[in-house]
Amino acid sequence: MKFVASLTMSASDLRQAIQLWDASGDPRNPFAHVLVSPLFIQPSTLRIVREELKERRGSQVYFDSGGYYVQQGRLAYEELYGLLMDYYRQNRWADWYVLPDWVPTSHDDSQTVEHKVRATITVSRLFYDELPDELKGRVLPVVQAHTKAQVIACMEIYSQFAVGPIGFGSFGTSGSTNGVNTVTDQSVEMLRALIDLAKRGGFDIHLFGVSTPPLSCTSSSNWKWTALTAWPG
Repeated sequence: MKFVASLTMSASDLRQAIQLWDASGDPRNPFAHVLVSPLFIQPSTLRIVREELKERRGSQVYFDSGGYYVQQGRLAYEELYGLLMDYYRQNRWADWYVLPDWVPTSHDDSQTVEHKVRATITVSRLFYDELPDELKGRVLPVVQAHTKAQVIACMEIYSQFAVGPIGFGSFGTSGSTNGVNTVTDQSVEMLRALIDLAKRGGFDIHLFGVSTPPLSCTSSSNWKWTALTAWPG
């Protein structure tokens, strides 16, 4: 298992965190694997991620799709495709590219969940097909599912083109804007179903971070964690 630090902090906070790490002399690298949402992060923060962390220190960088912001209602899922495609085409320096996903919330009825899951599957495949060839080996599709049948439907398509990890993002949601992700019995059941399928196909699983209960914690409230867990086939 390895942890991927999701960087949502400002450029000044990130510089300070790097300086504190350097001053500590700790050989462990908290920035070995980092995830950023390039459409929503400050350009100055992204510049540090690229120049200081990736180019100078060899960090592995994940570009997140920004599906969390769709989940919060900050933009429509239909808007995400074009914005993300343009950015990915123009910025080919990341190690992994998360495909656009539409998160079903805990408040959605079964029909809405099914619609979002099917849209995620269809759009992920279309997005992959439209990507430049050099990026196709670095995509990270995301399973969104509230039923085992939906997990299977996702994996049937993703296994046709994915060569790296498969993401899982269907945790419970709460809060006025569905901005808090939580571990529920349902999400654990879906994750177990995905792990079983991933083992058979030899895929790793990337677990997108949750807020309650915390998977990990740091001194900064603006710093979240996601976990990448290897499940050998």
